[in-house]
Amino acid sequence: MESVPDKPKTGPRPATRRLLAAAVLAGLSAGPAAAANFNWTGQAQDNDWFNPFNWQNDFGQPQLPTGGANDFALILNGQTVVIDPMTPGAQVGDLEGIIVGGDDVAPSKLEHLAGTTQPVGGFQGFMRIGPSGNYGTYAMEGTAVQNKPLFEIGTAPSDSAPGGHGILTMQDIARFEGDQFAIGFRGNAQDRSFGDVALVDKAEFHTTGWVRFENGVMSMSDDTLGLIGGDFYVGNRAGGDAKLDMNRNSVIEVSGDLQVGRSGADGQINLSGNARLSHLAQDGQSIRLGAVGSGDGTISISENAVLESLGNMVLGEDQGINGNFVQTGGSVILKDNPDAPSGFTDSLEIRGGLISNSTYKLDGGLLRVETLDARAGGFIFTGGRLAITERFRGALVQDGGTMAAGNSPGEVTYESDYTLNGNATLEVEIQGTDNSDFDRYLVVGDVNLNNGPTLEVILLDNFNPMPGNSFDFMDWGGAINGVFGTFNLPALDAGVKWLLDNVHTDGEIRVGWAADLDGDGDVDDADYGLLFASYTGPDNGPPGNPDADLDQDGDVDDADYALAFATFTGPGGAATVPEPASIALLLTGAALGMRRRRNV
Repeated sequence: MESVPDKPKTGPRPATRRLLAAAVLAGLSAGPAAAANFNWTGQAQDNDWFNPFNWQNDFGQPQLPTGGANDFALILNGQTVVIDPMTPGAQVGDLEGIIVGGDDVAPSKLEHLAGTTQPVGGFQGFMRIGPSGNYGTYAMEGTAVQNKPLFEIGTAPSDSAPGGHGILTMQDIARFEGDQFAIGFRGNAQDRSFGDVALVDKAEFHTTGWVRFENGVMSMSDDTLGLIGGDFYVGNRAGGDAKLDMNRNSVIEVSGDLQVGRSGADGQINLSGNARLSHLAQDGQSIRLGAVGSGDGTISISENAVLESLGNMVLGEDQGINGNFVQTGGSVILKDNPDAPSGFTDSLEIRGGLISNSTYKLDGGLLRVETLDARAGGFIFTGGRLAITERFRGALVQDGGTMAAGNSPGEVTYESDYTLNGNATLEVEIQGTDNSDFDRYLVVGDVNLNNGPTLEVILLDNFNPMPGNSFDFMDWGGAINGVFGTFNLPALDAGVKWLLDNVHTDGEIRVGWAADLDGDGDVDDADYGLLFASYTGPDNGPPGNPDADLDQDGDVDDADYALAFATFTGPGGAATVPEPASIALLLTGAALGMRRRRNV
C-alpha cells in the first residue's frame, strides 16, 4: 500500500475555500429558516469560546453561537479557539453545526479541554473538521465530550467536490458519543478528503451507527476504546487509502460488517501489543478484506494482539480483489457463519477466483477456525498454531508450525491431500481410549510426510495409557508417503512403552509392555531370554538391543530385570502374577545368567 502524505498541498486558496465552505454549509442546511452564521473573529484575543466578543453574528454584532437548527459556528480564519468552561459539564450552545477550517498554511484549530458540545435543545447536528476545500484541527483532552451525532474529520459533500483535510487528536479520557463517524469522507479524484486521527490515554469513541474511515491514517494506543454499533469501513471509495494502527491495549468492537478495502479503495489494519479487534457479527455479517468493487484489504497481527469474530472472515470477495492477512503472533478466532449474506459461510474463506492473489500467511500465534476454505486462494502455513474443529477445504501444505484439532480432543477432515514438511508438527491429544477421546485426522487424499516432520502426543486430564491401548489418530483415502522423523512422546509408567510400528501403515499409536521384547503382546520366558542376551551390567555401555534397556539408563542390568519381573504376564498376555515356584525359577535363572555374563 502506498503511503499517504500527512499534509496534502493541493486544493483552492483561502478565499475560494471559504466560498466552498459556505456552499457546503448551504447545501446541508435543512428547514425553512435561513442559516444563522456565527463567525469566529478572535477580536478579544483570548481564544475563549465563551467570550461573545470573539464572535460576530450575521449583523456584525458580538454574540455567542446559539439558536438550534440552521445555526452554525464557523471557525474559518486560521485561528485557535478553546472550549474550557469554568463550570464542569457546561455545554456549547444549541447549534446545528460546528465547522472548523482554514487554508493549508494556517488551518483553523479547535481545542476542547472540558465540557460537551451536546446542544441544549433537541436538534443534534454535526461537528465538521476540515470541510470541503479546507484544513482544520480538533484537539480533545481532559473531560471533553463531543456529543453531536455526525462527526466528520476531513469531508466533502460529494465525490465531485474538493476534499477536506482534518486532524483529530483525543487523549485524557476525552470521548465522542454519537451516531456516525466519518474520516477522509468523499472528495474528487484531484483532491480526495483526508483524515488524520490519533487516540491515546483512555480516549473513546462510541457510535450507534457506522464508522466510515475512507482515506487517511488512524492510530489507537494506551487503553483507548471504540464501540461501533453499525458497519466499519477501512478504505472506501475510489482513491481512498486508509491505514489503522492499534496497539498497547487499544480495543475496537464492531457490531456490523467490518470491511477493509472496498469500492476502489485500499484498506489496512495493523494489530500489535495487546490490541483487540472484536467483530460481534449481528445478522450474519462478516469481516471482509477486499470487499465489493475494486480495492485491496490487508490485516496484520503480531505480539499478543487478538482478532476475534462471532462470524467469519472472507479474503477477496470478488475476482480481481485481493484480501491478505499476515499473522506473526497473537490470536485469531473465527467461526462458521451459515447466515452470511455473501454466501461465503466458512470461518475463513480465501476467495477471489483465478486472477486473485488473496492469501492468509500463518507464521506465528494461534489461528482457531471451524472450517477453512482455501480452494480458490492461498493458505501459507510456516509457523504458529492452526486449530481446526471441523474441516479444511483444498490441499493443505504445512511447512512449519503445529497442526491441532481444535476441540481438544477433536476430529478434522481434509478434503484433499495433506502434506507435512520437515519443520511441521502434527499434534495428537489423548484423554481416553474411545475415538472421541483423542484427536483424529481424516484425509480424503494422500498424506505426504516430507523430510521427517514431527508427531507430538499430549496426554490430557491425567490420562494414563496402559498396555493394549491403541489410538487410531489418522486415516487416509489415498496413499501415505514418507515417515515422521521425530516423535515427541510423554513419559509412561515404568515398564510401559509407546509402540510406533503401525504409525505409517495404519495411522495408529499403541501402548505395550516395555519388556515385551519379541512383540507378541506378552511378557514371558522368551522375553527374558532376549533380555539376558542383551545384558551389559551397570554402566557398561549401551546394549546391542536398545529395547532391552527398560529403564532407559543406557545399560541392561539388574534394574531392567526387576522391571521385566514386575510386568511378567506369562504366555498369551494374561495379566497374572507368576506362581511362586515360577518366580523362584525365573529369579534363579536371572541371577545365574547375570553371574555367567559378568565372568565372561
